[in-house]
Amino acid sequence: HGSLYNNHTLVNDGTLNNHTGTLHNWGNGSITNLNGGTLTNNGTIDTTSATFTNNGTYAGSGHIIGNWTDHGHIKPGNSAGVMTMDGNYYKRGGSKEIELGGHFHGGGDNSLTEFDWLDVTGDVELAGVLDVYLINSFQLLAGMSFEILNVGGTLTGEYDGLDEGHKVGSFSGTNLYITYAGGDGNDVTLFSRAVPEPAAILLALFGLALLPR
Repeated sequence: HGSLYNNHTLVNDGTLNNHTGTLHNWGNGSITNLNGGTLTNNGTIDTTSATFTNNGTYAGSGHIIGNWTDHGHIKPGNSAGVMTMDGNYYKRGGSKEIELGGHFHGGGDNSLTEFDWLDVTGDVELAGVLDVYLINSFQLLAGMSFEILNVGGTLTGEYDGLDEGHKVGSFSGTNLYITYAGGDGNDVTLFSRAVPEPAAILLALFGLALLPR
C-alpha cells in the first residue's frame, strides 16, 4: 500500500507484485522485467523521467505513468480488466493476451469491463502476436465489437499476420476480425460476423457464373 522509490536499476527475473502502491522510477533509474519474470501491477508505476522495459510477463489492471517498451507478454486485468497508460507505448514484439467475457466496456468504470483492453493517452507502436480467448462461458455472436486498444495519440504498426480487416479467429460459427481504424479512427477494435453457410457461398458463386461476360 506504500511507495517504492528507485533511482538506480530494478531488475525482476522472478515475481514482483504491486497491489495498490506506487513504484516511482526517477532520474537515471530503470525497471527491467526479464524474460521469465512476472510483474503484476494493480497500483501505479511512475517512469516519467526514466525507463521501463518488459521482456517477461506484465499483468494487472494498474496504471503506468511515462513511456515504456514491451518485448514480452502482457495480460490486461485480473481476468477481464483494463491497463491504463499515461504516455507512449512501444510494443516491439512478444504477445498480448485478450480475454472476452462479454461486450460491455465498463461504461466509464474500468472495474466493470467484461473484456480486456488498454487505454493509452499517447502514441502506440504495434507488433507481436495477438491471442484472443473467450472466458466465463461467453458466447460470441455476430454484430459485437470490442475496442481492445484506445489510442490518444498516433497509432502505427499492426499485430503479426493481422492486416486491416483480417480474421483473428472463429468461435462456434462466428468469425472475429480486426480493424485499426475503430473508435475515433485510430483505435484497435475486434468485430464479429457470422460464418457464411456453405450453401450461401455456393449460391453466390453460381450467381457469378450466370453473369453476362
